[in-house]
Amino acid sequence: MNNKRFIRIAIPVLMSLTLLSTVSVADDHTKEVLSETWSMTPKAGMAGKMQDGMRKHGEFRDTLKETREWRMYTPVLGNSLDTVAVRSFGFGWEDLDKFREWRAKNDSQKNFNENIDPHVDSYGHYLAIIDTKNSNWGPEVEYNFVGVTSYMVKIGHRQMMEADKKILSDAAKSKDWAMNFMWEDSVGGHDLMQLAVPYKNWADMAPPETAFAKMLAKHLGSEAKAKEVLERWSTHFSSISYDIWALRDDLK
Repeated sequence: MNNKRFIRIAIPVLMSLTLLSTVSVADDHTKEVLSETWSMTPKAGMAGKMQDGMRKHGEFRDTLKETREWRMYTPVLGNSLDTVAVRSFGFGWEDLDKFREWRAKNDSQKNFNENIDPHVDSYGHYLAIIDTKNSNWGPEVEYNFVGVTSYMVKIGHRQMMEADKKILSDAAKSKDWAMNFMWEDSVGGHDLMQLAVPYKNWADMAPPETAFAKMLAKHLGSEAKAKEVLERWSTHFSSISYDIWALRDDLK
């Protein structure tokens, strides 16, 4: 990889970007669970060659019996539709060292440099910590798209925001709400939090029959309490944005 062309660009978590993990993110609350995402934007006119290279590289990595599962995503909205996000999650800090050692013992980087790097204009690398206590995402989740809401947390609001997030998450995990979701916090850069919601198709993205505010009111036992929480929630952020990413298993 040519580090001179390494560029940080804002890539939402796909929960995730994310990937389907072989373990539930709720299985272990005793240690931090991480996600890792690499973004790749091709040179002009090189999107097809970059994606072909990714397929060849994926076939090579399969022969190495890699223990990590990586999945690919591309954005469906905006003006950078040829960017590819490659994501894995469900591991701890110590596993980053194990993965580095595994990579040093094989030719995965050499193969990457031969098949993918010549077609790439810029890279991004991101780590995030998954909020396993407040998420509702397990190995049984099936999806083809991921809706990602990115929240820029205001300075001094993190503690209050976390308390309100628990209220909203507890309500969303109740029997009155059927959607899966995952929260993540960026390790580097600004205080960025992201919420990922999986969808099987576009029809799944239509508003549910029961609005979240109505469900929250039922959970809290009062419309006034629900309104207070939702109004307070919006004050915790300096900006909020939304993206949709498509799962691209054809690139594996």
